[in-house]
Amino acid sequence: MSTKERAYEIFSKMDEKQLEGFVTMFGIYFPETTEEKEIDERTKAFRELEQMTHPILDLDYDKELAEYRNARYRV
Repeated sequence: MSTKERAYEIFSKMDEKQLEGFVTMFGIYFPETTEEKEIDERTKAFRELEQMTHPILDLDYDKELAEYRNARYRV
């Protein structure tokens, strides 16, 4: 039996509380780096910005300009 298989067998026997303790203890040896946290925060912020965007309709610039001039100068 390989080491990974033995580890999987042990994990499958643990309840949620035991797994939380193991992850907490194991995190001391392999902490999440600040770079990983920063990338996660940037990715989250980028996704939020993407959700705010919406497609821009095709505009007829000459028509828009003419309408603006008519409204502005009452030509």
